[in-house]
Amino acid sequence: MQDLKISKIINTDRGSYVALQNQYEEYKLIFIDSFESTMLTFQITGYGDLAHIRTVYQIFSSFMESAGYIVKEVEIEKYNEGVGNAKVSLLKNKTPIYFNCSISDGMIISHINNVNLRCSDNIWNELEEPDEEVNSEFNQEF
Repeated sequence: MQDLKISKIINTDRGSYVALQNQYEEYKLIFIDSFESTMLTFQITGYGDLAHIRTVYQIFSSFMESAGYIVKEVEIEKYNEGVGNAKVSLLKNKTPIYFNCSISDGMIISHINNVNLRCSDNIWNELEEPDEEVNSEFNQEF
């Protein structure tokens, strides 16, 4: 199992990529659309905490907490050529509950609730390698 953290969000002419770093300091990319990139950036930069109007993610997390649910972790469960989903694991009264969502929604839920973002080794191997175009556009090497 790979423990992941969001390293950075890279915006290109082709769309946005989330650079994920595993526990071995290796990097992989996940492509997300512009809206999801905006929402993820909003939360990760801390602007979500300062906003006078809460996002649907913040409302969801507050509701789940007030209803007695605890978000335990988020796992990227499927990924193939830019399409996939995440599984959010919840607990209520020691009973596990799961639901699926988009990978970017899972990343936001993971960040807001400060819980692990994970994926299997097989999924990690399916994620995109940083390419020269992404690196050169931002003059950043992984």
